[in-house]
Amino acid sequence: DEFLTMNAALDGYHDRGDKKGAFHLLDGLSKRIAAARLPGFSDEGKLVDGLRNRAAYVAGYAGEMPRELQPLALRGEWRVVNQSGLDDIARGDRVEITGEGEFITTPARQGREEVYQQVEVNERQLFIRDADLVFNYRMRGDRLELVSPDGLAHLEMRRLAPDSGLD
Repeated sequence: DEFLTMNAALDGYHDRGDKKGAFHLLDGLSKRIAAARLPGFSDEGKLVDGLRNRAAYVAGYAGEMPRELQPLALRGEWRVVNQSGLDDIARGDRVEITGEGEFITTPARQGREEVYQQVEVNERQLFIRDADLVFNYRMRGDRLELVSPDGLAHLEMRRLAPDSGLD
């Protein structure tokens, strides 16, 4: 049951783009596993519950992004709207955070070169390896705020619409 249901949910999501159908399949499976109360199935229940929660979010059934998906939300293009305590980035610069772990800064002003750095992201922090910088991050709507643990460095960015270019 678990294998067939998860296969059907993943096929529906990936092949047909049926996010709501995938959620309903995983939701039903989650309820069946919880009701069965079989010994040794707690890890299976956690796995299915995690997939169910992610599916609920992408299908529009959950208002808040699950913690394990938050690092994915940082991917994309951003415009720097405010910063303090940082030398190599300025207001108006464009930042791209890629799925391949890159933090690419494109200067708004002529005469400065694009900067490529390696980045790691978890549920709470963003780590720029090349600069050895750690930031706590918070997302609010289309805003991303990065603050160093000591509070000395602050970077606030606004998400660029996917089709807006550099707006």
